[in-house]
Amino acid sequence: MLKIAVIEQLLSFSLEVQALVDAFAGSDPEFSSNVAGWLQKSGQLLAANRLPAASELAVLRGSIFAVARGAYPTDLMITGQPSTRKVRNATAFNALRKGEEIVRTTIRPLALQIGNAETRIRQVIAIARERQILPQNVEEDAMTAWSRVTADQQLRPLAAEAVDLVGRENALVLFARLLHAPEASLV
Repeated sequence: MLKIAVIEQLLSFSLEVQALVDAFAGSDPEFSSNVAGWLQKSGQLLAANRLPAASELAVLRGSIFAVARGAYPTDLMITGQPSTRKVRNATAFNALRKGEEIVRTTIRPLALQIGNAETRIRQVIAIARERQILPQNVEEDAMTAWSRVTADQQLRPLAAEAVDLVGRENALVLFARLLHAPEASLV
């Protein structure tokens, strides 16, 4: 499983799509370059985490470069005079649409796993507080609290489910975040 920080970074990249679409709508001359940059940084993050979707983003970025070199896509429909800029921006928009879908498809199952683990950890924290294993409103090291929680026979299975879903490191990150902010939603 990817680290939560990587998934959150991919989610933040997805949030940048709105601004890119606004740039397209506003006929920003840097639109295609900005889309290529977005595809590059998203692809680099995917590649650094050994996700094969990185290659799909690289191909989409390549399609933008191909237009700049005069190779127009055969599947592109342009109304009116097909200027280089029109073709380049239309190709970049299609690449952005497909790229965002690839990133979303890649992180969706991971985000669901994190959400399920978050639910388990919320249950662990609620039960631990009710049973006074975790004191209310007391600042405490998350590792120490996690050790006490996982030592409890009733809580151990719920904690183990969270670990099975997202791995030990991510479960600890979720636990630490939720321990002192029980109303926060992470993904």
